[in-house]
Amino acid sequence: MKNNPSDIWIDITDIPKEGLNLEVMKDASFFKIEEADFRIIKPVSIHCNITKVGDDIYLQGKISFTIETNCSRCVASFTLSGDTEFKVTYLPETLRPSDEEVELTRSDMDVSYYSNNRLNIILPVRDQIVLAIPIKPLCTPECAGLCPVCGQNLNIRRCSCDKSEEIDPRLSILKELKLKKKQ
Repeated sequence: MKNNPSDIWIDITDIPKEGLNLEVMKDASFFKIEEADFRIIKPVSIHCNITKVGDDIYLQGKISFTIETNCSRCVASFTLSGDTEFKVTYLPETLRPSDEEVELTRSDMDVSYYSNNRLNIILPVRDQIVLAIPIKPLCTPECAGLCPVCGQNLNIRRCSCDKSEEIDPRLSILKELKLKKKQ
C-alpha cells in the first residue's frame, strides 16, 4: 500500500475500547479531486468517532465543506457550503471480494477495507463530499438561466429576444401534431 501525503491513516491498535474521537481540519489543497467539476475552497472540517468490534471498524462522523462550482442554468461561478453525515464500516482486506464482477448492494456502498492494521479515512471523506454536491447545482433556486436565443444571463438583465415563436426545427413536427389534434 503506497502512502500518499494526502491520506489520513489510523492504526487500529490505537483505537481504545471506548472508541476514538477525531477532529481534523484539513486545508482545501488536501482535497484535490482531479475529475470533479468543482473545487474545494475552504478548509474541510471532519468530526468522527471510530470504534472497533472484533476485526470490524466503524467510522461515523460529519464533514463540513465549501466549494466553488458553476450554476447549471446560468453558468455563473458561485460558492456552496455543505454538511454531510456519513457511516463507513471497515473490514479486513482479506474479506474483500475477488476482482470478479459482483453486484453491489446499498450496504456495500458504505464498506471499505483495511490492511496491515491501518485504515485510511480520507477516501470515504472524499466520496461523501462528492456525493453531497447536487447533480445540477444552482446559484439560487430562482435562477433564470441563460436566454436560449442570445445567451444573456437573465439574472443580470432581461433581453429583448422574441422567444414565443422560436421552435427548434427538430421539434417542429410536434407543433403540427398538436394542431391536427385540435381540429
